[in-house]
Amino acid sequence: STVKNPNAEPAEKLELERTVMAGPNGELIFDIKIKKLNTKGFARYSDNIVSNMTAKAGKLDGSAFLIADGKVRFIWVNAPNKSNLELSYTLIGPPGSTLNMEGEYSYLEDNQSKSIVLKPEVISIPGTPSKETVATKEPEKRGEEIKTDSITNPTAGNGQLEKKEGNV
Repeated sequence: STVKNPNAEPAEKLELERTVMAGPNGELIFDIKIKKLNTKGFARYSDNIVSNMTAKAGKLDGSAFLIADGKVRFIWVNAPNKSNLELSYTLIGPPGSTLNMEGEYSYLEDNQSKSIVLKPEVISIPGTPSKETVATKEPEKRGEEIKTDSITNPTAGNGQLEKKEGNV
């Protein structure tokens, strides 16, 4: 059995902080600070992203940077032997779009998985949606017709495909 010192200082708490800044060209720059104290072994930080957004790694602090399953992830097989970690990444997405962020730092303590979760927040990509993405443009007329093969009846009696030539 373990005897705890009743005069010991209260244990420090792990802390997680995320700062978001607007960068150039509608980019968002995420800075993450993790006060991990002496936790060691496997650890991971993750944030949600949307499929129409792109993420670029910044500060890694010894982690591997992955984008999968709608999340950016910083993963350590063995977290660095230091109290604080600093991470960053840049997110690029359509101007005016929003993102529901739910950051989480997961780690092992006494062979049990634990995590610290940031308070969810909604973040907007700077700018307004471009009119070009809404406007439709007439296709240019070209001097020749284009011929294509099209399937008109895929189940014509004998199981063979029937082809019909036509103009588009």
